[in-house]
Amino acid sequence: MKRLSGIVLAIAILAAIISPYSHIKAGGEWPNSSSAGSVSAASAIVMDINTGTILYEKNIDDKRYPASITKIMTTLLCIENANLSDTVTFSHHAVTSIEAGSSHLWVVTDEQIKMEDCLYGIMLMSANEMCNGVAEHVAGSIDAFVDMMNERAKEIGCTGTHFANPNGLYLDNHYTTAHDMALIATEAMKNPVFRKITGTKNYTIPKTNKNDARNLYNKHNMLHPISYPYGYDYCIGGKTGYTDIARWTLVTFAKKDDMELVCVVMKTNGPPRVEPNEYTDSTKLLDFAFDNYSYYPMQESLGDADAENGYSLFTNYSPLFDDDNSPLYIEENAGVVLPKGVKISKAERTTTLYDDVQIVSGKNVVGRVSYTYLGKEAGSADIIYDTTKMTENALNYNIAELLKQSIAEKEPAEKAEDKEKDTEDIKDDTAKKPEKEKKHLPTPVKIIIIAVVVVIVGFVAWVFIQRARLRKRYLGYYGRKRRYRRGGRGSRGRSSSYRNSYRSSYRRGSWRD
Repeated sequence: MKRLSGIVLAIAILAAIISPYSHIKAGGEWPNSSSAGSVSAASAIVMDINTGTILYEKNIDDKRYPASITKIMTTLLCIENANLSDTVTFSHHAVTSIEAGSSHLWVVTDEQIKMEDCLYGIMLMSANEMCNGVAEHVAGSIDAFVDMMNERAKEIGCTGTHFANPNGLYLDNHYTTAHDMALIATEAMKNPVFRKITGTKNYTIPKTNKNDARNLYNKHNMLHPISYPYGYDYCIGGKTGYTDIARWTLVTFAKKDDMELVCVVMKTNGPPRVEPNEYTDSTKLLDFAFDNYSYYPMQESLGDADAENGYSLFTNYSPLFDDDNSPLYIEENAGVVLPKGVKISKAERTTTLYDDVQIVSGKNVVGRVSYTYLGKEAGSADIIYDTTKMTENALNYNIAELLKQSIAEKEPAEKAEDKEKDTEDIKDDTAKKPEKEKKHLPTPVKIIIIAVVVVIVGFVAWVFIQRARLRKRYLGYYGRKRRYRRGGRGSRGRSSSYRNSYRSSYRRGSWRD
């Protein structure tokens, strides 16, 4: 019983020493990508869709072959440059110029399919011939459409991307980066039509002039909860990809509460393929982001001043705010991403007003508000001035002066005093010093601590074992001695020789435990 108690005590000591340092992230610090664990993908990124904040990165600027995740750009361009009700007539070149064995939906020459149906075929089933057909329909030729793809990539902000076809089949000069692909995917998710298509699990293309109806199934396994073990409850869409050269690529969109993320993994698995690591990698990275970050809608954080949310961006004494329908506001869906547990009041806010803005009728971008935390941007948004919502009283003022008057550059002194007072009120009267924030030990230090504790526990266990052995020997010796004494009463000669033999054996330690 004592031995068991000692082991339990040793385990308790080990737990007490290790537990303060077992958290993944340090209190208040930006989580390190290495704490997400091992990722097999050669390149990977997790980015918040609303803010553009990068939450995980691995070789995000290395050029990779994208395979079929290229089709996100193809679909976006078609939505932006064609009507969904358009009829696409497929040329002989469109249906025959794809690799044998690559993904297709058995489209034949001169078949006519509605543009909307084609886009579902592209995003759900990765139909390569449909990519060629819609490209010819939108731009007149595949080459012209590719030029549009590269131009749009530059507009989005891509710096390491060059497209050479609309479907992603291997070409040496067809490449992108994980970061660029996340930017493209984020831009696509701003479009409600794309958002609907990528999140669709099943779709039926009606009968055409050449083929019967086609039933489609989204090939992205994380979108299907029944796709055990790869179904992901928070997945809202994405795109798969594979070629022999690119290996497996995957774009995944996920939403939990107010936070929307895009995860891109590229070049997962090397031959031979053991398991679909594009899914296990993506699940691990999305869980890491959701567990370690919080999202704050900027509209809420720029509301009334309080200790929780910071202070109002817009002052309440400007004529621009004479009624509830103010012409000055920030862009929709703007937000701030911070490490879990960090309040938005801890982030530093910067407001910039543009001096050279020419006010025109309608919406005007007159400035920008941004948040940073520990030197890293956490979110930003345009400040919009909408002349169609102008109040009657504001028409009597100079617009430029009104804008300066309406935006709080610094926190009002009275608000700062109120916040300080509130902070004092909630302090414990018995506390002399504020509780220090827990620091996160570096991984090497944690390993050393664990190693030392293991040695200590091992030593304690060894001591208990030795004590148990000595106790056993002790009991054995006196047990034999008692037997000897009992036997000595019947025969002194035998007892004397037995005693001498026993003592000799005891000195040599020749008995067995």
